[in-house]
Amino acid sequence: MKSLFAFRGRIDRGTFFLGQLALCATVIVIIGVAVLLSQLLTKPPEAVVAIVSVIIALPIFLWSVSLTVRRLHDMGLSGWWYWAHIPFSMAARALAGNEFIILLVAFAPELILLFTPGTHGKNRFDFDGGSLIGDRPIY
Repeated sequence: MKSLFAFRGRIDRGTFFLGQLALCATVIVIIGVAVLLSQLLTKPPEAVVAIVSVIIALPIFLWSVSLTVRRLHDMGLSGWWYWAHIPFSMAARALAGNEFIILLVAFAPELILLFTPGTHGKNRFDFDGGSLIGDRPIY
């Protein structure tokens, strides 16, 4: 598997699915450890909890963005399309009341990434033996 935090190159649908599965499993394990520690520690200082939360959340966020950007590259799209999920998240919050619709709207971008086939052959995001202009990959 490619580097967890790489933003270049492409990953296919299967690799994206397995990466998302590994990401979810990692988050579940981290939450389990956090719950266990909260049971052992009576009242941890709030500053320590905040710092540890940021230290844990940042790599998880970067891993998630990395998977999405490389999947977008496989579809022939720029990684900047990652930010297109924000309206879906906002719409999901606006639809509070029907949980199924909220899940469907919130996960629509993930479903699109999971089920849309990538481009066949090389595209502009292949940097290892693919499309190069001079010494730089095309983005």
